[in-house]
Amino acid sequence: MYHQLQMGTSARNRFGSLSLFTELYDGGSLTRGLAGMSSIGGSASLKLTESTTLGVFGYGTRNHTSGARAYSQIDARLTHTLQNDSKLTLRIRSATTIPTASPEKLAYLEYSLPIGVPTGRIRRPGRATGTVIDGESGHPLSGVLVRLGPQGSVTDRDGRVSFAGLPPGEYRASLASEASISNAAFEGNPVVRIDSARREAAVFRLAVSRASRIRGVVRQFSDARTALGPDTDSLEYSGPAEGITIALYASSDTLYRTTDSEGRFAFNEIPAGRWTIVVESLLASSLVVEHPRVVLTTGPGEEAVVEYRIVPKKKKVKFIVGGSPE
Repeated sequence: MYHQLQMGTSARNRFGSLSLFTELYDGGSLTRGLAGMSSIGGSASLKLTESTTLGVFGYGTRNHTSGARAYSQIDARLTHTLQNDSKLTLRIRSATTIPTASPEKLAYLEYSLPIGVPTGRIRRPGRATGTVIDGESGHPLSGVLVRLGPQGSVTDRDGRVSFAGLPPGEYRASLASEASISNAAFEGNPVVRIDSARREAAVFRLAVSRASRIRGVVRQFSDARTALGPDTDSLEYSGPAEGITIALYASSDTLYRTTDSEGRFAFNEIPAGRWTIVVESLLASSLVVEHPRVVLTTGPGEEAVVEYRIVPKKKKVKFIVGGSPE
């Protein structure tokens, strides 16, 4: 389960406009993105004279992951319209990455002149149609809220949904509601490309099924001596391994997790299918992960559990016979 909050407000009058927005997202969704993020920004325009306008846009964003950097950017534009309807614009950009706090600044002049000659086809808003089905039974799902870019639409009793008036571009379809299926994930290509040069609608198809889950733990072991001799002959549990990066690979997606203070990690709301789980962190030269790559298959609604052990690397043994190594 994840939480997402978006807020925005705007105002406009004859002198200009002002808008503000913010977004808070705590992460954990396969379709929205796994890392949490917070953003805040705004834009403003001011009409200085009948032919001169000042516009400013800025935002800042920060990922909620350990060691992640925050980024902020401010764009300013001063535009003056000349008598021949051409425009002279001064553009300034300042971008800062935190914690480096090294701003990058850019400024340049832009001159634009309308020549009134058509240079390409007229770009009309595009259409898209889709179908949402139950991935386990194959039956259509009705009442599912599908989002495509800035638009949302609900599937009918045949699981069909349609969109119109979409600007050309590439969109990612997402499901805001999965009807009667709880803890659901969807399969299929969610990317929809809108080309205004095409008369027919873009088509997509999504299959919704119960999400599967993969969880695991990474434990660390050290050498121990249980016999009377001076050499170690067994392993003993040293504790959980925190901060270990775990990668989950599939045919088209790669997800990452980092173990917590108890050495645990979990991949939630993932589609059923074949997965490869790999320990990605680099360890000390004296340590090694037993079986760092695990391949498994999850079914709808199933949970798989994996366990990794970090152990001391075995040393090479050299036997010396008659004063020469064998």
